[in-house]
Amino acid sequence: MDTLLNLLNGVSWEEAEDKCEWIGATNKCFSVRAFYDLLWFEVLKPRSGCYTLILTSDSVEELLIAWPKAIGLHLGKRVWELLPYAVIWTLWRIRNDRIFKEKMVSMERMVVEVKTTLWYWVGNWPGRRSYCFQDMFLCWFELLNGLLVKSGSN
Repeated sequence: MDTLLNLLNGVSWEEAEDKCEWIGATNKCFSVRAFYDLLWFEVLKPRSGCYTLILTSDSVEELLIAWPKAIGLHLGKRVWELLPYAVIWTLWRIRNDRIFKEKMVSMERMVVEVKTTLWYWVGNWPGRRSYCFQDMFLCWFELLNGLLVKSGSN
């Protein structure tokens, strides 16, 4: 219990912004919004026109309601429909790791985490057998634009 109280004494919370400062950390700051915007920019490169939706949404609920329909079929459709949830989930996990474990993750690692989460989440879809995990990385543009279709997928 003393350890927990000592950790909590080293944290200051601000109401204005989702930010936490650690007294013992080197940079003392972690802003979810900064990572949120950058991560979206990275994962939406193949469909950069959708990035303005991220910038103009005032809430997660508004973003999810306004999320555009998928282009194409197959794996790309499923990945696109799950993408906002995977980004939110990944940011939540990374934020908690930063706050509670003082662990920093590179942007490249965050993108890998989003794609890995998506691959895992479509695991029960029978059509996934037509694709391989590398498709999430090597064919990201084709996936998000509905251009990657492999025979035997539904």
